[in-house]
Amino acid sequence: MAVSVMSRTDGGAEVEVSLEKTGAGKGIIRVRSWKAASVPASSRPHRDETYQLYDIETSADGAMTTCRASAPGSDPAVTISIDPVGANIMIDVKGTSFRLGDGRTTYQINGEAQKSIQDFLVASFRA
Repeated sequence: MAVSVMSRTDGGAEVEVSLEKTGAGKGIIRVRSWKAASVPASSRPHRDETYQLYDIETSADGAMTTCRASAPGSDPAVTISIDPVGANIMIDVKGTSFRLGDGRTTYQINGEAQKSIQDFLVASFRA
């Protein structure tokens, strides 16, 4: 089971966020991004990051998901939140080594993508 959504940043860069269930309470998140004016279908991403997730739990409506990520040096806490009003997906990371990867990244998505992500999270990881 998997879901992918595309987003465009204010600067024009394209971002693809993919979530995949790999087992009970386990999954993968992949974030790929292309610089502004790049065409994702015909060019390699500027960044391509994949993380193994575990201990995944999702709220009843899929608006908030908490988990841990396998990362070098530490296993940071990850929170995936979906803002139903602004149609944004926010990914918060806390507890990385030396706090180098800590922070929040917000991706703008449309209402259809929002529903797809929430439906996927509820069907895959509802506690």
